[in-house]
Amino acid sequence: QPPALRTTRPLRALLGSPLAKLQLGGLAEAAAEMRRLQAALDALEAEASAGGGRARPPAPLQRQQEGGAEAAPADAVSTRQVLRDQPAGGPRHAYGHRASCRLHHRPFGASAIACASLQPTTRQARTLYPIGVKKMLRLQELSGTCRIPIVYLVDSGGAFLPLQSEIFPDAQHGGRTFFNEATLNARGVAQLALVLGSSTAGGAYVPTMCDQVVMVDRIGHVFLGGPPLVQAALGEVVSADELGGAALHSHTSGCSDHFAGDEAEGFRLMREIAGTLPRPPPPPPAEPPTDPMFPSAELASLGLNLLPREGEARRIGLLNILARLLDSSQLLEFKPTFSHGLVCGFGRICGRTVGLMGSWTRLGEKDAVKGAHFLELCGHRGLPLVSLVHTEPDLPEPAGSEALAESAAACLRAKARMMALSAAFPLPRLSLIVGDAAGCDYFLMVRRAGDPRWNSWGVATLMAEEPLQIDAQKMVFKILKASGGRCMSPDFLLAWPNGRLSERLDAAEPGADAFKAAGQLWIDDVIRPAETRLQLDRLLRLSLHYSGLPVHSAGP
Repeated sequence: QPPALRTTRPLRALLGSPLAKLQLGGLAEAAAEMRRLQAALDALEAEASAGGGRARPPAPLQRQQEGGAEAAPADAVSTRQVLRDQPAGGPRHAYGHRASCRLHHRPFGASAIACASLQPTTRQARTLYPIGVKKMLRLQELSGTCRIPIVYLVDSGGAFLPLQSEIFPDAQHGGRTFFNEATLNARGVAQLALVLGSSTAGGAYVPTMCDQVVMVDRIGHVFLGGPPLVQAALGEVVSADELGGAALHSHTSGCSDHFAGDEAEGFRLMREIAGTLPRPPPPPPAEPPTDPMFPSAELASLGLNLLPREGEARRIGLLNILARLLDSSQLLEFKPTFSHGLVCGFGRICGRTVGLMGSWTRLGEKDAVKGAHFLELCGHRGLPLVSLVHTEPDLPEPAGSEALAESAAACLRAKARMMALSAAFPLPRLSLIVGDAAGCDYFLMVRRAGDPRWNSWGVATLMAEEPLQIDAQKMVFKILKASGGRCMSPDFLLAWPNGRLSERLDAAEPGADAFKAAGQLWIDDVIRPAETRLQLDRLLRLSLHYSGLPVHSAGP
């Protein structure tokens, strides 16, 4: 049994003390604003569940997740589309445990996870919008980094042709989905397809590139061009079933592996197929979880950008957030007296030890030095990282004395080192925006712009050790040796409803809030503060499918 984590003196002294309550003035106003934002979130979720008036409710997805499936951990690719000019935007995605979803008849336990994607019907003939392509790419990225099987529920008319210039040509457009299917197949990540509607044009490639395909008679069709196009081009009249129905592809072409008489039989076959998938490796053991000392409902009044900027109200708010997320409200703070703008430490979330970073103000040179050191520790110890993010816009560069210029340059060098280590962090990373996200400090706290397919932890470490004397061959050898040739790590970015993303928060930029960010997939989802601990636990368990370095649960 590892020793219990200790709370440091600053955290213990502040939690629940009269001084903390005094300095955290404005809690009632913050709670009222959060209630307003959560009501807006409820309305958006209700609209998305009803199809937004443009898309039918995803009944097939509901049937697949029968039995009270555990919802997506923060619905990793947001089904919420708040852009009013895009009807549903494209595919809906959800994660669920295969046992609770009853995707097969044999429960594998909580570690068995599947991912489902549904292309809903829209006014535009079930076609895919640019945001839908972005959703699909994000889904496949998470499937690859976490090694989660995908179940495609296909009902697609291909790309929305009036916007084809935003869907077809570029490297991260629609063609990338087919490349990802091929690479996921090569890595052994199972991909299954249930065709329960038309699969036309580019949508026809999705099921045909999967490992196994089930087609539903009379409603499932796969073809590049439908009957109207055949008649226009060749003058022939042909039915959809004759051109590409389930019977044709199951009995003649071989594009379908299983023939289903109706939708219910299709889902039954899909569950049986999922039951043949190999068991995932058992998750690393976790310590018995203990509840925080403070109720999670109080998180609703602790949005950092809703608290006063004066004094240390936001730092106290950050520590109080941690106290409501961690087991027994215990935090072993790292370098607590070295700097105060960045809070670092070790704690447990539902029994699993993690590294924690939290920012509450503009970061300085000592904060960056502290953060870089802490990132190295977490990387070497195999600990996933949880970041609580509130960053502020950058200040203008100082003009004047040489000493000021040197101080600014030293701060920039320290931040560059931390940014290199942050971008190359080799383990699962969960980031939560609890306030504003602005300025270059945002990139120190969040790895959203990084590429999980190749993380250069060895490069970042060598940059700190040998900035001018780097042998490229030795560098690559160190990277491959450290990673075992597997350089992928999952990365999730969530936000509370009060989150704001903008380069300049004083700019009149409409829609730079958490809801717009989720609709554009700048973040993965918006979550309620009271659900934060539950969502972080789900994402940590999801990240255990990560195919690189192991996630340790022992104490630091």
